Amino acid sequence: MLIFLNADQMVISPNIDLIEEEFHINDAQIGLVAFTFTILGAVISLLWGYLSDKYNRKVLLILSIFVGKIPAFLSAFAGSYWELFLWRTLPGIGVGTLFLIAYSLVGDMYKHDKRGNIAVILSLSIAMGSIFGMMIGGYASSIYG
Repeated sequence: MLIFLNADQMVISPNIDLIEEEFHINDAQIGLVAFTFTILGAVISLLWGYLSDKYNRKVLLILSIFVGKIPAFLSAFAGSYWELFLWRTLPGIGVGTLFLIAYSLVGDMYKHDKRGNIAVILSLSIAMGSIFGMMIGGYASSIYG
């Protein structure tokens, strides 16, 4: 899921010019979307960190995936800048929560001598998602606009 959430996050990067043209916005406005995504994810992760110590982490993981992916899917149907802003900001909640819950689950599921290896796999997944997202976004925009 870290691959998919990061791929979705980065699919916009190669398409910023097309998005700005379609919604008649400037760099500051598209930057505000990314800024709000990041801030929302960071702030909400504080709450979810607390919740992950109190409630079932697997349930919270699934919930964070839905919270992150449903708005990301809906962003494909945005008809205005403010719709795009909403649908691209809300996935910050999913990304902000998925990271911390994934690493917490590693602590729950693996003994201390294996956690480093698993953490490397999680970190690699984040990087792979970013790369795949930019590749897919650039390829798709060259075909579909």
